[in-house]
Amino acid sequence: MQAVIRETEKKKEKNFYVEKSAQELEVKFLVDFINKRLKIIKYRCNDYDMLCREIDRMAKKYNLTKILLTAKEDDWQKFFVRDFILESLHPALFSGQPGYHMSQFTSIDRLKSDVYFLEKNILKKIQESYPHKLKKIADAYIIDNVKDNDINQLLNLYKTVFTTYPTPINDREYLKKSLYMNHIFKVIRHQGKIVSAASLDIDRSTNSAELTDCATLPEYNGQGLMAALVCALEQEAKKIGLHTVYTMARARSIGINKVFYNNQYKYYGCLINNCDICGQFEDMNLWSKTIS
Repeated sequence: MQAVIRETEKKKEKNFYVEKSAQELEVKFLVDFINKRLKIIKYRCNDYDMLCREIDRMAKKYNLTKILLTAKEDDWQKFFVRDFILESLHPALFSGQPGYHMSQFTSIDRLKSDVYFLEKNILKKIQESYPHKLKKIADAYIIDNVKDNDINQLLNLYKTVFTTYPTPINDREYLKKSLYMNHIFKVIRHQGKIVSAASLDIDRSTNSAELTDCATLPEYNGQGLMAALVCALEQEAKKIGLHTVYTMARARSIGINKVFYNNQYKYYGCLINNCDICGQFEDMNLWSKTIS
């Protein structure tokens, strides 16, 4: 007898969630139109063939070209033998236990990275260099928390730095919600003006946070501002008892990869054409650090 799968949709911004349940499985999807990908947020499964059929059906239904999930140590091979690719091994994602970032591609163009070897050369040069000791930023720069009246400045910062971004961070309502929903934002001010910002996207279920939304106005690059924000956000993560902080860094960017390398993050893999940033799909390097 074919299983009956119940489906509910929860729309959110341009993307939306779909939850499905049956006796053999429960799964929550994020239908991500911005990045043309299907992300499995969480799942419980007794029948992996059924789960993979549902994943395939959802990707085809919404014309999504990349599928993402994070498996655990006890079942990542179930996905591997069903044609998922292991893109990153994240050794301390689930409260200190490993997470396996796995993907499928429904388009050959999405699977191909034309700059893969260029990015590997960039990474090699960074890893072969001696980590720079982090320097104190100049006294003219002030690290601060975000205030309610900072929304316009943050919008201007992100619109200046990113023509497109993997989340709707250029949208006022989305940004306002992010400030108060599982995020900690830090900014750097210069003469009262926000010139750099970054945030922690906190996941209590894994006791980890993604360090994301990193942006510095171009004229302020090279001042060590992002490195200072990374350190400040790490301290916030420690205060609330998180185990792991990680980031997805643009693989072709020398500067942002150097920031995390110099802050003693470890490289654990590259996710191919992972998201739409600055007008195109880009590969993203995963850097992670255990802080507890």
